[in-house]
Amino acid sequence: MTLLAALINVYQRLRIGRASPPAVERWAVDLPFSIYLGWITVVVMAHVTVLLSHWGWKGFGLHQETWLVMVLAAALILATLVALTRADVPFLLVLAWAFAGIGVKHPAVSPVAPAAWAAAGYLLALVIMCLFARPWRRSRPAA
Repeated sequence: MTLLAALINVYQRLRIGRASPPAVERWAVDLPFSIYLGWITVVVMAHVTVLLSHWGWKGFGLHQETWLVMVLAAALILATLVALTRADVPFLLVLAWAFAGIGVKHPAVSPVAPAAWAAAGYLLALVIMCLFARPWRRSRPAA
């Protein structure tokens, strides 16, 4: 959690998706931090679910599969906010890859596999939206 908080702080200070830095900075700084933040976001979500399971949490009587779909939905809300406020394609692609991985890992688990594939598809749609909307976005100068 500390690493996630630190990465969010760096992400905000760099103004990723909100500033227009030189291309070298975008490739050498923004891209790695976006990817890293995406992976740590996925890892934290996975570790929290494992920790709750280890503690014997019963999920208010809901099945584990239902909770996983709810976690996917929460991640999609976060991804939508990132897409709308920052158009951060690398971050979205990391989440799409992770959700596709869930779909591949659990192909016979309903409703997990269909939800994971739908989430990955939704994220790819957000990526396309961000790529097409980017030329018309008003860029803000770097601070």
